[in-house]
Amino acid sequence: MMDLAQFTYPFGYVYFNENLVWQPVAFAYSFLISGAELFLLAAIAYFSRRMTEWIPIFLITGLSFFSVVLLGPLADSLEPHRAWRVMLTPHLFSTEKYPGISVMALYGGFLWPLTFILGALATFIYMSNKNPKYSFLKADEAKYEKLSPYLKIIFIALLPLSLMWSIYPSTLIVNQTWIWSWRNWGMLPALFFIETFSATAFAMIVGSLFKKKHDNLLLFIHSLAAFAVAFLLIIQMIFWSFQVKDTTFSAIYSLYPLFILTFFIFIITGVLSIKAMNNDKSLTVINTLALVGVVINKWNIIINGQLISRTGMGKIDLHLHGWWFFETLAPIAMGIIVFLILSSIYPLRGEGYETNK
Repeated sequence: MMDLAQFTYPFGYVYFNENLVWQPVAFAYSFLISGAELFLLAAIAYFSRRMTEWIPIFLITGLSFFSVVLLGPLADSLEPHRAWRVMLTPHLFSTEKYPGISVMALYGGFLWPLTFILGALATFIYMSNKNPKYSFLKADEAKYEKLSPYLKIIFIALLPLSLMWSIYPSTLIVNQTWIWSWRNWGMLPALFFIETFSATAFAMIVGSLFKKKHDNLLLFIHSLAAFAVAFLLIIQMIFWSFQVKDTTFSAIYSLYPLFILTFFIFIITGVLSIKAMNNDKSLTVINTLALVGVVINKWNIIINGQLISRTGMGKIDLHLHGWWFFETLAPIAMGIIVFLILSSIYPLRGEGYETNK
């Protein structure tokens, strides 16, 4: 007869089929989504006429990452050969056989191609307008000046799409999973959105490679988001502490050490970003700290969060297959390869293009 004690608290209340659902490749996928966040920064820069020198970097880096964003979930599903079904037969509408709407199909089969096409058009028109001689069409500058008004429409459309991507997959894991830590994390979409500042770190790293001057508005956004992420982490830990007080749902405390570590990393990043407005010598440290903080935080959320039992009373052990590290880096490496190709077609050195229209 089976000893049920092994499945009960304090050993974890582990369900028989409970295991890690999302492998670390999904963790890489959450980084690639920053491509959409760079589209958002490009649109803000375009309409505000601030950070205009950085628009080419926002667009090229954003398009590079976003173009390979689906490699993460396809690799995680272990059935990439069925990718065409996601693209051509997405489950977007409720049927008698399949009630409800698939959020993953909505994003993968509809929102991804739409955002990618608009992002590619914005990049092509803007960069060709800036340097027509680098256009595939070899057109003259006057022709691209005529296309400039369409940039406004494209950037306007990219604003809500980028916002939707910035909170994904947090909306999915909060609403469509039964993992205790995720289901009881109402502020997770806000945290994912504010972590857009990880995209500013990517942009500033690329900018340093192409000798871009630091921009105070970009640093301000970077610092503001860092403080906001730190604030949300503290608030969430306080909320959980009151929620599980005098209960057996204590497994959530296992996430606290890394959250406290990232809290201090974000605070230091925010302070250094403010100081860098007058002295940009610490930009390398700032960007490195930001990425380290984001890596730790996303790992704690996506991977460690799954180790908490669905009852919230215990933990399961982490078991990863042997090639997980290289599998995780592969989608990001592919995004870097796309960036190298695009940046060779559209040089990123020099002043940004400013439009008066």
